[in-house]
Amino acid sequence: MQEHQTNDVTNPIQAASEIFYRPKAVFNTIANVNNWSWVPFIIVCVIGFLPTYLYYGLVDLDWLVHQMALTDNPNASPAEIENFKSAMPKAVLSYTAFAIPVVLVIVNAIIAGYYTLVTKNDEKNVQGFMDWFGASWWIAMPSVVNGLIACILLALQEPNTQISTAIATPLSVAFMLGTDMTSQWFGFFSGIRLDTFWSILIAGYCINSWTSFSFEKSLILSAIPALVIWSISFLVAI
Repeated sequence: MQEHQTNDVTNPIQAASEIFYRPKAVFNTIANVNNWSWVPFIIVCVIGFLPTYLYYGLVDLDWLVHQMALTDNPNASPAEIENFKSAMPKAVLSYTAFAIPVVLVIVNAIIAGYYTLVTKNDEKNVQGFMDWFGASWWIAMPSVVNGLIACILLALQEPNTQISTAIATPLSVAFMLGTDMTSQWFGFFSGIRLDTFWSILIAGYCINSWTSFSFEKSLILSAIPALVIWSISFLVAI
């Protein structure tokens, strides 16, 4: 490690702010410290939870369930829509936001396993699964930008409003293009987000910092999980 790159990142709060524009300096530092990753873990989970929680507190749930029924079956009859609504209690939807931190932990654990696997045989790499799991929360920090924008947009909405779930992901293509929730491309476009590209870049710096891989190779490796997910989502859409 280059000493001059590690000494000036002195605490996890500073690291949480500088991960956006000095990621390599942050990763050089956290490679040699313990327990700093709790900070991005808490930030990412809280900000990840808030937009969905606010959304379900504002949206017209009858309208939302109706839209979900049409998404499931665009040609659904009124009777089929009513059956769908009966099988989808509105109260259950309101609590889905609480599952988001659990989902984030599972997703980041899978990504950490991937990073552990692809860097396993590198001679410079001394990080194990838990190190990469910790790094995954720093890599996910751009999602906080998406979450904060979403919270601002949701705060401007009137109660019982009829608005797409895309408002919770304002950096997604679905929100930017105003894609209808019933469109077959809604899921695919919702998954393509500007903050994801930012996270890929940060992940590239992480791999490059902790291994002997070139930055170009590191960037390709960091992009593969997103490319796989987007490819699957595209195939499902068509």
